[in-house]
Amino acid sequence: MNDFEFNDRQQLDDYIQSKQSTATQRKTANDINRFRTWLATQNCHEPPENISPAQLDILIGHFIMPLKKADDSNYEPDTITSFHRSIERYLTNKNYKYNILTNPLFRTSRAVVAAKRKELKQQGLGNRPQKAEALTTDEENLLWETAQLGPHDPVTLIRTMWFFNTKLFGLRGSDENRKLHWGDVCLKCDENGEEYLEFNERQTKTRDGNTGYTRPFQPKMFPNKISPHKCPIMHYREYQKHRPAETLSNDSPFYLAVCHNRAPGSQLWYKKQPLGENSLRTMMKNMANAISLPGKKTNHSVRKTMCTNLLHAGIAPTNIVQLSGHKNVASLNNYATASRNQQQLMCNILMNPTPITSDTVPVNYTSRSPLKPLNKSPLIKQPCTANSHTLSAHSSVYSAVEHTTMNTATDPPTLFAGAVFHGGVFNITVHDGLQTSQNINKQKRRRIIYSDSDSSQ
Repeated sequence: MNDFEFNDRQQLDDYIQSKQSTATQRKTANDINRFRTWLATQNCHEPPENISPAQLDILIGHFIMPLKKADDSNYEPDTITSFHRSIERYLTNKNYKYNILTNPLFRTSRAVVAAKRKELKQQGLGNRPQKAEALTTDEENLLWETAQLGPHDPVTLIRTMWFFNTKLFGLRGSDENRKLHWGDVCLKCDENGEEYLEFNERQTKTRDGNTGYTRPFQPKMFPNKISPHKCPIMHYREYQKHRPAETLSNDSPFYLAVCHNRAPGSQLWYKKQPLGENSLRTMMKNMANAISLPGKKTNHSVRKTMCTNLLHAGIAPTNIVQLSGHKNVASLNNYATASRNQQQLMCNILMNPTPITSDTVPVNYTSRSPLKPLNKSPLIKQPCTANSHTLSAHSSVYSAVEHTTMNTATDPPTLFAGAVFHGGVFNITVHDGLQTSQNINKQKRRRIIYSDSDSSQ
């Protein structure tokens, strides 16, 4: 044991480094080279990890304050923060004693970063006008109609498999797809003999093995019975048929390089080598450019389309994150952008407002099945849900839920099931082709509870 070199950490450091994101390593190296080059212009030739905290704090601040691109244009605010974090990652790897992101000794440099971000925001930066846009339904249909997607040839077929994996499995457009193996996607049958595809996840950005967080279910793709020509099962079988037999093992790469020099009529469309990283990274961009789709379309556009479509369809965010793989519901805020049609609807409402009086509450409500009142009337204390309202005396409430039709006369009261009413008597008028008026007297403390089932909770 005495011959063992405990101080030799290189092998362990190399192993740790090999498991880190290559993109993060590249970003850190570039930013540190930029910082060290700047230090040399300040006659400071010491590596950053050898500089005292007091001096390094000042140097980082002076480095960040004038930081610009090579063409003298400004960076985005988030890029400034990424430079700061790159320095911290570098120092951590060099076993520096202090964390520049949290230690009080580096409060000045942190304040400079905050001030720089504020300055850039005041100049109109940080709004990300060039961020990836989700695909509209018409744009997605156009991809199929113009044969950018489909089983027509090896290029469109592999693009289609990528599109399905990104949109229906919720994979990240580049990184998670690049790591995908053939055995990660399995063709299975349910108890009725119907085929479906199931994704068995390995390491991802949010689940790297260092936390107990896992998906609550394995994402699945089911047959498309409405549009059979867009069926993922059919495309998977077609893709399987054109792969070399050697690439059907579980550890083979999922995406293969296209064999452009294949013999006429050959069923082998792909090589044994994996698809190039650049080809995978520009999947959506190449399709969008081919048919001149407007806006910025990148691989992330497809993942954004998945989240946006589900949100607009009214799927619960708690269910969406189970498919998308986000750690928490708050992450969906980036995808909760109103569609163009929704923006137009809001604009029309504002341009042509409906008159609202203090004793009339116009309500647009979602259609529900006939409901039965419960025998029990427990005291409801919690605020009401999306189909309920908490009303105050002489208040006006307008629900901006999209218009649907009412099925039965029992619907209006259900809009306020679970609501807590404050004040005296309220006259509630529901406008949607059927006028219903009902007085609710607080003094009598009457509560009517409705349920979708016959059993009480």
